[in-house]
Parts: sequence; C-alpha cells; structure tokens
Amino acid sequence: MFAASYEARRSGVRSAMLAVTAERLCPHAIFGPLDFTRDRAVAHACRELCLRHTDRIEPLSLDEACLANPETSSASSGSPPTGGSRMG
Repeated sequence: MFAASYEARRSGVRSAMLAVTAERLCPHAIFGPLDFTRDRAVAHACRELCLRHTDRIEPLSLDEACLANPETSSASSGSPPTGGSRMG
C-alpha cells in the first residue's frame, strides 16, 4: 500500500501494509494498477536530486532515504539542518 484513504484507515489499513492484508481488512477498497518500472524511475530521479546535495545517502526503501546534511559536521552542532529547504 502506497497510500490509504481516511475511509480505509478506519478499517485498519495503513501505508506500507501488504495489499493482501489491506484487502482482508477493507474488502471494498479500490486498488490501482501497479507500475514498478515507473516507480523505480521516479525513485532514481529522486535519488539523483538528493545526490546533488550530499553523497551520504542511506536508502531505506523505494521511496525513503536518510540524507546527511553536508552543512553540519555532527548532530550536536547546535543549529537545525537547513539544507532540505533548498532541495527541489
């Protein structure tokens, strides 16, 4: 599941849930077609965008990653990260 409507959430459906589990919890749900080729292409484009800002990327899944802020040398630098506001 990439996303779940408020109606489906009331039935217990959550993002990142297996579709078979979501269908069991919410049998009247509408499932859209899958397009892993497109999803991978979009994920690659997002990674390329992130690489313009830092080479320290930890991929977590197809649509999630942790980035190191190149403007700070440690997590205890005292100021919040600002790099994300310039991405995009």
